[in-house]
Amino acid sequence: FTGRAEGLSISFEAHLLGSKVEFDEEAGTLVIKGLPTQLLDQLKRNK
Repeated sequence: FTGRAEGLSISFEAHLLGSKVEFDEEAGTLVIKGLPTQLLDQLKRNK
């Protein structure tokens, strides 16, 4: 799956849906579990 909008780009493999990526259709949200280390480090530095 892949998508882009307003400065945001997301892609993930279909087999991750339901395990590492949870989709709430009603709310229109994704929850990502087990963030990549590089992304997690960047987020922590930018608090």
